[in-house]
Amino acid sequence: MPKVGVRDLQRDASGVIARVMRTGRPTIVTKHNEPVAAVVAIDPGELEDFVLANAPEFVRSMRGADLALLEGRTRSADVVFEEIEAEPTPPEDAREPHPSLLTEREREVLGLVADGFTNRDVAERLGVTPRTVERTLARAFDKLHIGVRRAGART
Repeated sequence: MPKVGVRDLQRDASGVIARVMRTGRPTIVTKHNEPVAAVVAIDPGELEDFVLANAPEFVRSMRGADLALLEGRTRSADVVFEEIEAEPTPPEDAREPHPSLLTEREREVLGLVADGFTNRDVAERLGVTPRTVERTLARAFDKLHIGVRRAGART
């Protein structure tokens, strides 16, 4: 039976992985003395053989994605991220507000306010504190560039 190491992961994840890759010994990873994972070195060739034999749909989809990339029907994630990073970001106050920026809860709270509910009414209805309603409204108003409650009710 092969020897198995036990390591606590606290701030040394890369060290644990490097040790497993260097020694080839599987390692049980613990957190607060409780096992949470096993780390095993994998031979890339064996992994490829396993995937080819046991996951044909995955292999077909990967080959399809590679072909689409070669034919120019799609772009790699690296290219997309480079384009995003290269785009200048407009100043915060120059961005157009849009309701899709709101979370479901923010839309729900704004809807109740638009229906005429007070913060206390909204809080009771949603089972939260009035202060939570105030903070939720403040975030929503900030995202929509709205300064007053009355304008929020019209959104």
